[in-house]
Amino acid sequence: MKRLTVHAAQVREAAALFDERGVVVVKSLLPWDTVEGVADFLNGKEADAMGQFALGSRLAAELLAIPRALAKDAILHEILGTDRLFLHMPPMARAVMPEAPHAAVPLHQDASYNPHLRDFLTLWVPLVPIDDVCGGVAVYPMSHRTETITGPPPANDWLPAIHPPEGAERVVLAPLRLGDVVILHPKVMHESMRNRSGHVRLSCDYRFFGDGSTSAKHYWDLAEDRLVEPTHV
Repeated sequence: MKRLTVHAAQVREAAALFDERGVVVVKSLLPWDTVEGVADFLNGKEADAMGQFALGSRLAAELLAIPRALAKDAILHEILGTDRLFLHMPPMARAVMPEAPHAAVPLHQDASYNPHLRDFLTLWVPLVPIDDVCGGVAVYPMSHRTETITGPPPANDWLPAIHPPEGAERVVLAPLRLGDVVILHPKVMHESMRNRSGHVRLSCDYRFFGDGSTSAKHYWDLAEDRLVEPTHV
């Protein structure tokens, strides 16, 4: 994982890794108290069998604390080549119970789940420390050079698992501490892992795009700190 990792101050290095490998792990990008505040909010909220929190929880103002903390950070702006950041709404928040049979997301590309977005990135934020037992995300670096793979509609919320390129390297993104984040290209292949620990794995993921892109759904304008509704012609 070291080959995919930069510190929060390494802005150009982060953008270069993202372009080359389709994934970058940024250490200490977020303040601990911001991450712990979102975790405290979600603790006690109910998630379904797939590990997803209800829409009301995901739309809560508390989950905007993380994107607001990044609104002026240079890394996301550099990667997207933008002066302004926008956030697809709602974000995703998940609570994966130990050995939950249906909560592991099969190998996929985020572009397949988000056809309404163009030129975006996914920010995965663990709300608990991540190790090999707790699980997290496994990724195939440089698989973003493939085309978006489409298929039948999701079954039980997840699309069928896709196949990585022949000979591709699989990297488990662990360990991760509070404040670390994973930034994913929309076409890079990745999957979530089973939680084999004795505690719940909490996480959020956010989809950001810049002023050169568009969305056909609700999004948050971080520069103006307001919700923008889709325009229907």
